[in-house]
Amino acid sequence: MLQALSAKETNKSTLHKFGYGPTDKTGVYQSKHPMLENITVILLNELSDQPYNAYFKFFANKKNAKRTAFKVLLQQPLSSDLFHIIRDLWCQWFKKGGDRMDNYELTPEETAEMDQLWLAKMPVKMRLAGLNTEEVMASFDPQQRLAGLDPQQRLAGLDPKEVLINMDLKKVKKILHELNVQC
Repeated sequence: MLQALSAKETNKSTLHKFGYGPTDKTGVYQSKHPMLENITVILLNELSDQPYNAYFKFFANKKNAKRTAFKVLLQQPLSSDLFHIIRDLWCQWFKKGGDRMDNYELTPEETAEMDQLWLAKMPVKMRLAGLNTEEVMASFDPQQRLAGLDPQQRLAGLDPKEVLINMDLKKVKKILHELNVQC
């Protein structure tokens, strides 16, 4: 059995002329003509939005079909290599000012929506590339920076004088008394 994939909009009268009719699967057509019955035609623009179709559907020629396929793919687990391939295809097809005939213009809303999807899927190291540690740390308050660290890790690198100098003397004495330490 052969399968023909069509990325462009196919004229229904052409399909009908060759005996092709829809099957139980959306976007899949089978011919009743004896010479063509072993050739299935798959119209990428018409495929359902199931994840298993997305890898094919993002080659469709309609902007909405292509964009929906990208959205579906970005909801799936992707290896770093596959993420880069999909991102590069996205940039090729949806970039502004390109000289290709098949570039698509996105509205500002569509662009913002897709940017959020890309950022959510982008590996952390890639998102942080180009930022120095100080810039990253400055975006968190002190409690967030220390979250997940045990007390020893929080105090590592500090001189005991640095810790005690900013503490209230009464609190220090109370803690020492609770620990049965004689001053």
